[in-house]
Amino acid sequence: MFTTRRPQVPNVANGASFHGRRGHEILETVKVINVSPDAAGILHVRFNVKISSPRIADEDQRTPSLEYFRRLYGEAVIV
Repeated sequence: MFTTRRPQVPNVANGASFHGRRGHEILETVKVINVSPDAAGILHVRFNVKISSPRIADEDQRTPSLEYFRRLYGEAVIV
């Protein structure tokens, strides 16, 4: 019997940093502020994001669900 290995999901914890890409030119670098549940118990990630590209430079704060965060920012930043 064959088993399928799931990709390693990085641990999303306070202070952790991740990368996400939008197309070929846009790189988003995020730093997790905190992970906490909403009133329904769904975990959300509050983070600061820095968007960099040849034409854009912006910073913002966002709070998506943990599941959505992992889909967008699956590449942990190793320092």
